Amino acid sequence: MTRKLDIDEPDEIIAAAGRATAAAAAVTGRAGTTIAGLTPQGTARCELDTALLGVLHWVKTGCTTAVTSDSRGSSAAHHFIVQAAHALTTTDNHGRTVVRRTHDQA
Repeated sequence: MTRKLDIDEPDEIIAAAGRATAAAAAVTGRAGTTIAGLTPQGTARCELDTALLGVLHWVKTGCTTAVTSDSRGSSAAHHFIVQAAHALTTTDNHGRTVVRRTHDQA
């Protein structure tokens, strides 16, 4: 489904950020389920099996770390966007006409 991006109001910005965060959470959730499902069949019967189980553990650990990091990153980005949108609303409500970055002021 394609959505037209409309971000000219703070509430629309927050809603768009929420949709993006929800999509990221869905992907990381599916990735986490897939990683958890990586289980060997049977038990190690030789040194090669044991070595391969070590590699599987390494892969699962690395992938789990990446999924967790991505999840935290998307949550942090969403939090930042919500705070920025609220700051714009507050500025607007207080009658300011322009929000400037510090280095833009002359």
